[in-house]
Formats: sequence, C-alpha cells, structure tokens
Amino acid sequence: RRATGPGLVSYPDFLQTDPPIFKKADHPLEADEWLNVIEQKFGVYPDLTNAQKVEFAGLQLHGPAGVWWQGFRNRQPADHVLTWEEFIGAFRKHFIPDGVLRAKLEQFLALHQENKSVQEYINMFDHLA
Repeated sequence: RRATGPGLVSYPDFLQTDPPIFKKADHPLEADEWLNVIEQKFGVYPDLTNAQKVEFAGLQLHGPAGVWWQGFRNRQPADHVLTWEEFIGAFRKHFIPDGVLRAKLEQFLALHQENKSVQEYINMFDHLA
C-alpha cells in the first residue's frame, strides 16, 4: 500500500505509470499529446503537488526538449517556484505554435458527419477534441 497525502508520491512511484518521454515533436500535435498523457498519469496520484508535477514532467523531457527545459528553468528568478500552469504555458508556447491549435479548433468546429459512419465521425471528433 502506498502512502497518500500531498508530497508523499515519489518519482519512482510516478514512473510506475509508465509516463512517456518527450524529446522533440516531428509534428506540433505530438507535443500536445505528450502533455495530455502526462496529465492523465498525474490523475493516478491526485495528491501530487504543483511542484511535483513540474519536477516529474521536467524529468520526462530528454534530448532537445530537455535542453529547452533546462534553459527555461535557468532563466527563472532564483526564488521563483514554477506552477504547473506556467509549465503548460511555456511548453505549449515553445512546442505548439498558436496557429496549429487554432487550425485544429477550426477543423473541430467545422466537423460534420456527412457520409462518414458514426464510428468514423466519433473517431474524428475524439481526435480533434
């Protein structure tokens, strides 16, 4: 049985959820997918603190993404504790251009079933959502 409570979840505990590593995105939506999966993994441990989320996600950034993360952290004031929301904002700003998400939103809003089967429509809906 694992300990519960804020701050009692360790990185090895988190690694048991098999969180993905992010190095770089060949397509910007891969970065968004990584972020969504990391947030799903955080859901396994609802007692994670903001600081743990930032630390654990940062440890999953390797290669070029890890270099970006190290540089981003180094540019923060020494006494500043990054929030998860700040991490998300900085990550998206760097890896997901605004135009990409805007284009996907427009595709989502324009989605119609037309001659697709219900399952094809649901798959497209889920993918764009």
